[in-house]
Amino acid sequence: QGQDSWPEAGIAQLERIAIHAGTNIAIKIFLHAIQLTAAQAFLAKGYEHTSMEAVAAQAGIPKSTLYKRFPDKRALLRAVLSDRVSAWCDMEGTYSANDGLEQRLKQIAADILRHATTPEVQAFWSLVSTAWSEPGEARERQDAIGYTRMLIGLEQEIRMAGPASGIVA
Repeated sequence: QGQDSWPEAGIAQLERIAIHAGTNIAIKIFLHAIQLTAAQAFLAKGYEHTSMEAVAAQAGIPKSTLYKRFPDKRALLRAVLSDRVSAWCDMEGTYSANDGLEQRLKQIAADILRHATTPEVQAFWSLVSTAWSEPGEARERQDAIGYTRMLIGLEQEIRMAGPASGIVA
């Protein structure tokens, strides 16, 4: 079956494999499967209308298992976002190692803008805006959607390529 649907009790089977195998890889597969299920639920129903109970049922696992891994809905959304942000950040840049700092930063900015306008990123931004909607939660919103990670990446580029361009970081 495709990524959109899991065989009945498929995730529960992955959990049993993880328990019997006792390996980090099996556990990561199990958690990733839960995160995929949660991502599908969040994107289909929105943050407010997705319940932990519904995610557990859709994943074919007991609620208690889901709550052991993710204490609340925000923690589950954070895990989903962390996985997606990693995928977005792992995309290859369109610049060459020989490009100067200015060209690299222009390409990184273009890549960020291109990715930020994709339907997936827009949908996740909407989820983040709903989950962390209070004015004092701006930092959590930024961390959840990957802004902090992007800034760290930009800082690393400046430190790495800056000296060749006469910029000491």
